[in-house]
Amino acid sequence: MEQVRAIGNIFPIPQRSKRLLGYIEVFSRHGRLSQRVPLTARGLSIGRAYDNDLILDDPYVSPHHVKFFWDGENITVEDLDSKNGLFVEKEKRHDKKVHISSGNRIRIGHTILRFCGLDHQVADTLVERPFLAPLRIFNHSLPMILTYIVTAAYLAFSYYMGTTERVEGYKIAYTLIGIFAAIALWSAFWSFTGKIAIHRWNFMAHCGVASTGILAFSLFHTLTSYLSFAFGLDGALLSIRCAGYLVLTALLLFAHLRFVSQALHYKQIIASGGIAIVLVVLFLTANHYTINNFSHTPRYHVTLKLPIFKLVGSEDTLSFFDMDEGFKRMVDTDALPATKESK
Repeated sequence: MEQVRAIGNIFPIPQRSKRLLGYIEVFSRHGRLSQRVPLTARGLSIGRAYDNDLILDDPYVSPHHVKFFWDGENITVEDLDSKNGLFVEKEKRHDKKVHISSGNRIRIGHTILRFCGLDHQVADTLVERPFLAPLRIFNHSLPMILTYIVTAAYLAFSYYMGTTERVEGYKIAYTLIGIFAAIALWSAFWSFTGKIAIHRWNFMAHCGVASTGILAFSLFHTLTSYLSFAFGLDGALLSIRCAGYLVLTALLLFAHLRFVSQALHYKQIIASGGIAIVLVVLFLTANHYTINNFSHTPRYHVTLKLPIFKLVGSEDTLSFFDMDEGFKRMVDTDALPATKESK
């Protein structure tokens, strides 16, 4: 209590109580908590004007929209003759004055306000899962740079080893530029999503996730090719790859979601798995129609590897050429009547 001296006497100057009643939480139109403001017994005015206790950047909020105050028994919200009114959440009716308790939400303009008393129960503390620890690598510059280098080197090596044409440096460079441009566009999409959802950019982290994903897909493709060749699993190769692509796609999407969403882990896992299933089904559909279409280019499930990788029984070279000669004679024999008829 402040005091003032006048003509030898001291008179107390009454002050409004500063007793803390709780906090007013402000949510954006996207449902994200943007700020918390303490609510004391002296009240709290809210609007767009600069003389308010809480200034909102919402064009649908009036300069002086509402006021929170303590009436001696309840916390009350009063509409200050605003243009768009005061609404209790989940109710369409307009209220001039509302008594609220902890946890109640109201809407003014496009902004949601929630009052939380000092005894308001908070959500349970989340347990940090060990399997999420590897994602922290994308928050550090050095591991991410090494990821880019390893990915670029492996893709260049794969192109060099897999091409049947003359190897020229500019072709490898163009291939890598195209791949990393695609990574940049993919990462920009996730970064914009994160900026909207949680107000974080995380572009470099998304680039790291995408680069790691491409490296994992490429290694998986190569590994399954060698295993299929070694054990003679050509017929099951498509099924094996679809299962692997499903898991890898789900992991890739989950890693991206960790940087753009604050939802619970199990919800992110469900979302990642569902989207991965849809993508794999689309891949199988496209692959089915592509195989049915005629192509002058031969299609092989597995290209030849070094003999050392063959771990199952196979025909020797002489038997293979004998079979080839027999097949040639059979084709020539079948083609002779057609040749005579055409003449």
